[in-house]
Amino acid sequence: MKKLLGLLVLLSTAAFSRELTLESAIDLALENGKTIKTSELSKENAKLNVRRAFKTALPTVTYNGQYQRAEHETRNMIETIDSNGTVGLKSKSGYSQTIGLYQPLFRGGAITGGILGAEASKSIADIYLLSEKRDVRLDIISL
Repeated sequence: MKKLLGLLVLLSTAAFSRELTLESAIDLALENGKTIKTSELSKENAKLNVRRAFKTALPTVTYNGQYQRAEHETRNMIETIDSNGTVGLKSKSGYSQTIGLYQPLFRGGAITGGILGAEASKSIADIYLLSEKRDVRLDIISL
């Protein structure tokens, strides 16, 4: 029984195995490597930082709307007759809205410095990703 099981395992490994070339080993390492994934994530973070730095230089648009209605029972207001004939207290209502556009004009070069720093960190992340890919290739070849 043990011999039959050993023979089955031996035949199954031979049947389900595949040929692994150097190029396919390198491709698998580049697709599934932990350091490569980490480098790609840092590259994406650097791209987001560049976008965030440009966003601080753009104008900001804000909107604020408000509706108020107040009934003045304590004041001696003139009573009004509604269209249906009921007597009610006079009330005041109002709607106010504001739209604002804010543009940073001068911050001592902080906006420009932030953009340049984010672009520099993006180029560093690109170079680091390429060096990690090179190192993975060399490690696979040396094995």
